Amino acid sequence: MYKTLIMYSLILSVVLFGGCRKDIDAHYARPTYLLGSTYEFLEKRGDFTLFLDAVDRSGFKTGLNGSGLFTVFAPSDVAVKAYLAEIGKTSLTELTPEELELLVGYHIVEFSYRPEDFLGFTKTASSLEPEIADGYAHRFKTLAREEVRERKNPALGNLVDVFQQEKFLPIISTTLLKHKRSPDYEADYKFFFPDVNWKGDKDQFYVAGAAVLESGIPVDNGYVYIVDKVVAPLKTVYDAFDDKPDYSLFRELYDRFASFEYDQEATSSYAALGDSLFVMRHYLGPAATSADLPDISDEWTVSPGQSDFEARMRRTFNSYVPNNASLEAFCNEYFADEKDPKKIPLLPLFYLLSSHIPYGQEIIMPSDFSKGVEGLFGEKWILGQGDLFDQEFCSNGLFYGIKKVLEPAIFSMITEPLFKYERFSLLASLFHKTQNILPLVDVDRNYSLLLLSNTNLKNTYGYMLDYNGNPADLDILGSRIKVFRYADYKDNDKEIVEINFPAQLNVVQSQVVDGLIEYETGERKFFATSQPFTYLYQNDGGLFYEDTARVNIVENGRFPIYEYENGTGKGLVIEVENLLERNTVNIANQLRKTNPKFYKELLRANLIKLENLDENGGIIEGSDSWKNTKFITDHWLNGERCMVFAPTDAAFDESVIPTDSAALHKYLKSHFISVDQNGADQYTLPNLGPEREYDTKANITLAKFETLTLTYKDSKTLTVTDTKAVATSTDGKIPFFASDGVIFGIIDMKKP
Repeated sequence: MYKTLIMYSLILSVVLFGGCRKDIDAHYARPTYLLGSTYEFLEKRGDFTLFLDAVDRSGFKTGLNGSGLFTVFAPSDVAVKAYLAEIGKTSLTELTPEELELLVGYHIVEFSYRPEDFLGFTKTASSLEPEIADGYAHRFKTLAREEVRERKNPALGNLVDVFQQEKFLPIISTTLLKHKRSPDYEADYKFFFPDVNWKGDKDQFYVAGAAVLESGIPVDNGYVYIVDKVVAPLKTVYDAFDDKPDYSLFRELYDRFASFEYDQEATSSYAALGDSLFVMRHYLGPAATSADLPDISDEWTVSPGQSDFEARMRRTFNSYVPNNASLEAFCNEYFADEKDPKKIPLLPLFYLLSSHIPYGQEIIMPSDFSKGVEGLFGEKWILGQGDLFDQEFCSNGLFYGIKKVLEPAIFSMITEPLFKYERFSLLASLFHKTQNILPLVDVDRNYSLLLLSNTNLKNTYGYMLDYNGNPADLDILGSRIKVFRYADYKDNDKEIVEINFPAQLNVVQSQVVDGLIEYETGERKFFATSQPFTYLYQNDGGLFYEDTARVNIVENGRFPIYEYENGTGKGLVIEVENLLERNTVNIANQLRKTNPKFYKELLRANLIKLENLDENGGIIEGSDSWKNTKFITDHWLNGERCMVFAPTDAAFDESVIPTDSAALHKYLKSHFISVDQNGADQYTLPNLGPEREYDTKANITLAKFETLTLTYKDSKTLTVTDTKAVATSTDGKIPFFASDGVIFGIIDMKKP
């Protein structure tokens, strides 16, 4: 009985273990939905022999047989034969190894993508963000890369070997067309691919000119999609010009910005012994810190170093290219000093070209034209279907051939003379380098612009441009063009030094005036420039800088008033001979000269100190020690910019001055308003600046200050009302603009 039980137990164990092993095998068995590697799957299908033959010949078999993760768009034998017939070939053997590698590689996308990814790729997916996004991510990196090609370096005239990056394959989904509110998905797409086998508007995607017959077949190393056509590698926008002679002038002008950057990594990996490889730029820099023009010769539409993976899939070069006749006619009509388009200065040419190829936009389809093509400065150009005469879908953008020029707004607004006339090219470069062009593009603001010619800036102030100041720099309009000046033009010091950014900004902002200047009226009026706390004024029919120097206007130098469509603003441009040069005299020095009695009290109260005094504390006779007069700033003013209301000597009454030291301090400080302390961004002048109550520097308590309220009495004077509602007025003279503030004379003594 015991033996029987043991035997029964053994039999039961074998049965149970055998059943368990079957469960384990079933759990770890190869899932039925995985169909082997990409190569094995296509091989089993049987009707992809030509594509697999091409894979074998081009060296991609190892990858498709399991070494890597890919998405493959596989054309059947019928599709490959149709393609060979289309290009006039009868066999794959008639293609060179390079042609075959490029063709096959273009059907293999890096990484694996599911159908829902092609319908609307998003790099993140969560419960808060739907997995299917808007479909704008439509560019996918392939394994195709063209061979190194020779290109001419326009700067040196030599030929260089240019490394070609992996090409991108456009995969356009109906999700994208839906989110763009396309009125006709099929028409939009067939504008570029008229022979595509349209499969419908819902949840479809198309691979360039090919339709997807079978979607998202999972294999061991990715996904397979069966397409009805061979997808010929698309050109870049730059290369699309090759067979478009009617648009050759645009590319010729574009190539004036071409530069070549040595690529050490590509040279090490791909160059023949002794050769060097370069990358062609126009220039979208590796760090994307600056750009001259979008780099249409590059497969990348954002910087290769940019970390945002999705950005390179969404961004594209929408290119609206005017034909030769339209472009040449515009240049001949617009540019006043140089009619030959090939000799136009680079800066206006940059803005003209960039209005036709904006930097890094999302895709614009033909139906979007009715909404307006947006420009760099907020322009909206309307292009109808009748304006389009050529088109090509490219690997890095869309080529639209048009018979009109998209004129940038800055060519017709107050900034027009900077670009129209070559004699203002130095100032134009300063405006560009300091990024002060965009603020002037406002159809609802009034501005006046004071321009100096290149000749005047050089002969009078020693400023000059060097268009090749840094020939090694690829940033053509930023770092390569440098602005220099003589070290000290006043003392005839001809040593040339580069002027830094703050100095450039100082020149530019002083020439931009807020408001329309009408100096002929004779009315006194103050104007703020774009440089903080810097002014000029019109008075008695003349125009003056704040240092009282007259603005010398060039004969016939006043341009017609610019009036803007769809806005209330106006602009005035005046050509002048001199720059605004700010006073270097501080408040203390000026008070010593013009308000000596008030100055004496400040000195007595120890609110002013003098350097280089004699042993008795007096000013050394015959010396310039007074020029070193300055406020004691460590305990009451702290270097703050002030408005000072100083009694004139005629109004000065010694009986009003407090005799007590603390009261004297408080009384004198009540004449000073710190604009920094009051958060003011400009002075209150008789017709300019805020009419309001200001805290003075005189304390009533630790938290409370005496105040002055400033209001306009007329175009020449201010009414100044103190805390006790006692009012006085300024003297009606032009206030003095010191280096650290402004001084008004007042006609009555303030009471303590």
